[in-house]
Amino acid sequence: MIDLRIDLRPLEAFYWTVKLGGFHKAAKKLNTVQSAISHRIVEMEESLGQGSLLDRSRKQFALTRIGQTVLDYAERLLQLHGEMLAKVSDPTGLSGTLHLGVAETIVHAWLTRFLQSMQTTYPRLALVLDVDISATLKTRLLAHEIDLAFMVGPIDEDALCSQPLNSEKLAFLASPRLGLPRCTTLSEIAQHPVITFPRDTKPFRNVHGLFTARGERPLIHASASVATIVKMAVEGLGVAVLPRSIVQHEKDSGSLVELSCEACLPDLEFFASWHTSPRVGHIDALVQLAAGLARVST
Repeated sequence: MIDLRIDLRPLEAFYWTVKLGGFHKAAKKLNTVQSAISHRIVEMEESLGQGSLLDRSRKQFALTRIGQTVLDYAERLLQLHGEMLAKVSDPTGLSGTLHLGVAETIVHAWLTRFLQSMQTTYPRLALVLDVDISATLKTRLLAHEIDLAFMVGPIDEDALCSQPLNSEKLAFLASPRLGLPRCTTLSEIAQHPVITFPRDTKPFRNVHGLFTARGERPLIHASASVATIVKMAVEGLGVAVLPRSIVQHEKDSGSLVELSCEACLPDLEFFASWHTSPRVGHIDALVQLAAGLARVST
């Protein structure tokens, strides 16, 4: 009888140790302990009988010649295994952990619907959710600290795949107590503080560039919390620049008014991004699920 059982744990341990640059990081990625990672690699070295895969004589992490060959095959095998599972396995039986990074705008837009659909399709898939600015999410994605990110793009990185999700129109929003006319000018807006996303984000750069190009120098407040920006605007502390879709409740209640201005801000384009290799089968399915929900919400 042919035994079709395949234990990929040694290959996974070796691959992630190399990619992440250490046993500790690989252990964290694979939800195990460092000693287990080290043991699996030694076990694989002994079974191959070709000597060490890792050059342990150097201070810096390095591969041996045979280690480089094994790494190439390990990557291909892990990718094929992921593709096979995506094609033939029952998604309800998929287990493990998905590390998902999300820009906060999406949290206030369609993320809940995505999570509900994910839970229905993959009921045994655990989720670790990180909400952060897109620049940080990109850095963490490149470092393999998260598996999938929904963030502002486009993303120009050879190591990453990306797919458009949706776009969000930015709007100037103010409390009626500021007394600004609904049809206003950039100069009138600049008489008040402007409140928007953090300084190292695309919205902040776009807002700053728009006013600078017109010779205006408003005081710009930056916050990583959308809820804080909305609260500050509702209290009349300045004019918010936010995606209009996430403040519909405030607009309907009259606590915020959308201002019409001669100057337009570029839309925020959101993308799903994940690693080109090794491709995990369910990631592709989750991206398509997110894309469908994002388009509906636009």
